[in-house]
Amino acid sequence: MSFTNLMEYIGITQRKPKVNFPSNPSQLFLYIHSQNWTSTVEHAKEHPEEVRTWIEKENGNECWCVLPLHAAIMLRAPSVVLETLLELYPDGATKRDDLGNLPLHLAANLFQPDDTVIDALLQEYDEALRHPNINGGISICDYCSNRPHSFDLVQSQKWDELIDYVDDHPDELKTWVVRREKYGHVRWRIMPLHAAII
Repeated sequence: MSFTNLMEYIGITQRKPKVNFPSNPSQLFLYIHSQNWTSTVEHAKEHPEEVRTWIEKENGNECWCVLPLHAAIMLRAPSVVLETLLELYPDGATKRDDLGNLPLHLAANLFQPDDTVIDALLQEYDEALRHPNINGGISICDYCSNRPHSFDLVQSQKWDELIDYVDDHPDELKTWVVRREKYGHVRWRIMPLHAAII
């Protein structure tokens, strides 16, 4: 898929309002970029329109387009920041960045994902569990509805079948499986490899 086709597929070409970084960034993005979390929350509440403003950068080889929510997740903002951004723009949880990542995918790709962040994103858009990460990064799915076959093979301890299966489906090993409580909060989160160890 070409870059232009990918941009059209995930809707980047129709994302407005938009500002450019570094030539004309929003103040909210500058606070996020500098990791000034107190000012981020205060400014977002005073200027909620900036929470839905896309930030793009096109500079030589570097090109990206994100919402403040995407940027805050990638910079590991405290949960109060993410909760504020989601409160002011709940639909942000449904928006893909320039690489096709939903905010939930970005949270899952962090070295030690924060279940509080995952929980907040799922409260706004639990359908994200049914959308794989289209760029080959770590995905996240629901144990009860769409867990990967490799996870079932681990649970039934069919080791030889698992080895053959993952040769053809290696991306399944990069999938967080989430089990949720009755009211939707994350109960546990585990990858097939973790399940095989315990």
